[in-house]
Amino acid sequence: MHLYNLFDKMKEENIRKAVEEFLSPDRTKSLREIAKEYGVSPSTVYVRANGTKPRAEAYKDHQSLSKYQEKALEGYLIFFLSKRLP
Repeated sequence: MHLYNLFDKMKEENIRKAVEEFLSPDRTKSLREIAKEYGVSPSTVYVRANGTKPRAEAYKDHQSLSKYQEKALEGYLIFFLSKRLP
């Protein structure tokens, strides 16, 4: 797994946790406090709490390649770059 993908997954997890806390009936913190605690944008927490999907999920049907095809292409490119072939 590439570092960029790892950061994306960590950020999505933080957004999910922030939304959970924001929607909790026992909530004692403001939206801004929750967002700051998880290191995410308050507007992102708000729109996700109101049902907006993550960009990758929202446009999943518009992708040219499946996740499997993307991984295969990525591996192919990395292989050829390591061999310095065009």
